[in-house]
Amino acid sequence: MKYRTLLLLLILTLPWVPSLSAQSAGRVMGYYERGRQLQTMQDYFGATEQFQEALLVNPSFGDAWFALGECAYALEDYELSLNYLENAEKYSRANGDIMTMRGFNYIGQQKIFQAETLFRAVLKTYPNSIDARFGLAELDLLHGRISGAEQTYLEALKRQSDNRRILLALALVSANLGKLDVAENYITQAMRYHSGEPQVHYLASYLSLERGDLADAETHARFAITLNENFHRAYELLLLALYRREQYRDVVDICDRQIAQGHHSVSVWQIKALSQAKLGQGAESLATLYQAQSIFPEDELIRSECEKAALKLLPADDPRRRELAAFHVRQAQSYGASFLQYQAQSEYETALRLNPADMDAHRGYAETFRASGFMERYLGELKIVAAQGTPTTAEKDRLEGLESMLADSLDRKWGVDQERLDKKRWKIGVYYRAEKVQLRHEDADRIVADALASLLSGTLNISAVTMGQPVTLYSSAFREARTANLHYFSVLSYEENDRELTLTGTVYSGKTGAEIKKIAVYRTGSNRLSSALLYSANAIRSILPVYGRVIARNSTEVLVDLGRTEGITVGTEFTVIKSGALVPRDAAPGMKYNDADRLGSITVSTVGDGIAAGFFKPAGFYDRLGMQDVAAPLARAPVAPDGNNTPTAAAPGSAPTAGESAALPSAPIFEASVEPMVPITVTDVRSPENPVQRLPAILDLLKSVW
Repeated sequence: MKYRTLLLLLILTLPWVPSLSAQSAGRVMGYYERGRQLQTMQDYFGATEQFQEALLVNPSFGDAWFALGECAYALEDYELSLNYLENAEKYSRANGDIMTMRGFNYIGQQKIFQAETLFRAVLKTYPNSIDARFGLAELDLLHGRISGAEQTYLEALKRQSDNRRILLALALVSANLGKLDVAENYITQAMRYHSGEPQVHYLASYLSLERGDLADAETHARFAITLNENFHRAYELLLLALYRREQYRDVVDICDRQIAQGHHSVSVWQIKALSQAKLGQGAESLATLYQAQSIFPEDELIRSECEKAALKLLPADDPRRRELAAFHVRQAQSYGASFLQYQAQSEYETALRLNPADMDAHRGYAETFRASGFMERYLGELKIVAAQGTPTTAEKDRLEGLESMLADSLDRKWGVDQERLDKKRWKIGVYYRAEKVQLRHEDADRIVADALASLLSGTLNISAVTMGQPVTLYSSAFREARTANLHYFSVLSYEENDRELTLTGTVYSGKTGAEIKKIAVYRTGSNRLSSALLYSANAIRSILPVYGRVIARNSTEVLVDLGRTEGITVGTEFTVIKSGALVPRDAAPGMKYNDADRLGSITVSTVGDGIAAGFFKPAGFYDRLGMQDVAAPLARAPVAPDGNNTPTAAAPGSAPTAGESAALPSAPIFEASVEPMVPITVTDVRSPENPVQRLPAILDLLKSVW
C-alpha cells in the first residue's frame, strides 16, 4: 500500500506527466499493477493489455512503456520491444534499465557487438547494475564460455546475495558444469529467500529431473503450479516426472485438461501419445499423433512418430496414410524443383512406404532416376505406373521406347533381377545418450536415433540397428556392438529448442572400439531435422568403402553387383579378393586385406544401373575365382590440370605389396555420384564453427524464469 501511494504521488507531481486527476491516476495505477501481477505470472498477453489500458489514460507513463518492452521481449518480438523502449526513454528519466533491456533485444536480433557495447556502457555509469552483468553472462553463454558466465554471475552475487535470478542462473550454470552439489546449494539459497515464487520451484524441479530424482521433481512442479495455476511450463515438467515414474494414466488426464484449456504445446500432445502407447492404446496414440501433426505441421519428430504408428497400425489404403504420404510428395516436388534429386528421392521413398499405390509418387520417383541417368530404374518405375495406374499416352510411348532401347541390357542378358540383389555390406549400430532433459519432445534422443537408423538402412549397402534404450557408458555400447558383430557403431547426443537443433555423435569401430569419426551438425529453419539426419547419414556413409561381389560367370566374363548407382563406369578396374578376406581397419576408416588373398582383377566392359560385367584376369597361374568373392573398385588419380583422369592401379598407400596388408581407400571412391552431400541451404546461415549465434538450452531455461 505504501508503494502504491508513493508511485501515485510520483505520477501526479512529476513535471513531464500531463495533468491528471486523482481518479485518472488511480485508474492508471490499477492497470499498471494488474499488468505487473500478470507479468510475474508470465501471462504476457494479459499484462500487455493492462499496460496498454494504462497508456490510453496516460500516454506519457514511461514505466508502462518500459513494461510493454519487457513483455514484447519475453514474447520474442524484439523490434516491437525496441519501439516501446524508445517511448519509455522519451518519458522517463535516464537510467540503465532501458539500455540493458535494449541490449537483450539486440541479442535476440543477433546484434552481438551492439549488445556488448551497451552492457559495458551501462556498467561504466552504473557499476552495480545486475541486469548489465546478466547481459554479459548471456553473451558468454552464447560464445560457449560457461565458466566465464559463472564468474560474471558470481560478481553479480557479490552485489545482491539474495537475488533470485542470480541464484537460479548460478544453479543452472553449475549443473551444466557438472557441479551438482554446488547447484543444489544455490537452489537451497533461492528456496530460503524466495520459496513463494513459482520460478524457483520450476527450476528446482528441472534440476531434480536432471539428476534423476523424479519424486522431488514432481513435488516442486506441483508446488510451482499451486503458486501459479497458469504456469504451463511447470505442467510440462510435472508431465515429464509422471511419465518417467510410469504414471501414464495421470499423464493422459493432465494432458487432456491442458488441451481443453487451450494449451496446445508440442510437448503436451507428444507425451500424451507416448503415454497412450505405453498403456497399450495404440489406436488412441495414433489418433493423438495424427491430430498433433495437423496442429504442428512443421514438427518433424511428431510427424515421424505418427508415420511410424500409421505404418504399424493402419492398412495401406487408409486415407490417413494417403494424407501423410501426400506431404512427402509435396516435399519431394519442392526438392526436385531445386534440382536436389537425392533429397527428392528420399522423400518419394517415404511417400511410397506410406502409400505404395500413390501414382504421383511413382511418377515423381521415376523422374528422379531419369534426371540422374538411371534408365533401367526409370523403366522399372514406369512399369509400375503402367501396371497399377492409368499411364498417359506419353508414358506409354516412353515405356515402349525404353523397352526397345534396353532390350539388350545386362540384366536380360544374364537373367538377373537387379531390384532383388542383396547388396547389404555394412552393419551399423545407432545408439544414443539421454544426458539432458528434453523439454520439447520426451524421448527425442530415441526418436532421432531411430530415424537415422531408418535412413541408413534405406541405403543399398547398409543395415542399421538401434538399441532401444539409451547407453549410459561407452563400454556398454561397445559390448553391444561387438556382441552383435557390427562393423561400426555410433553414439549420438541431441539437443533442441523451438527454433534450432544440434546433433553430435562419434562413430567407433565395432571390433576394437577405436574412434573413427566425429559428427557435428547444427540446423535451424524449416526441415532442420531431416537436413541434420541427411548430413549425419552421409557423414557415416563417407567412411564406408564401396565394394561388390561376383554374382555370375561365363568363361572369363564375370558379373559384379555394382553399377551406375555406385558410380561404376566402363573402364573401371576392380581388385578381386577372396570372400571373407576383406575386413575393416582396426582404428581408421577403410578396409584391409592380405595380398595373398588377392585373386586378380576385373576391367569393366558393360555397365547397368545396378550391375556391371567385365573380364577377369587371374593374379597368378591358377584361376581361383569363386562366386561371392569381393570386387573392390581401385582408386582413381586426381584430375590432372589438363583434365586427364586416367584410372590408376591404386591410391597412394593402398596398393597391395607382397607379404603386407593392402588397404582400400578410406572413403567411397565414387562418393560424389553415390551419395552427394546435402548442400547448405539458406536456413543454414549459422555454422557449427560459429556458436555465438546459437541459443543454448540453458539460455532458454533462464528466460523461462526471468
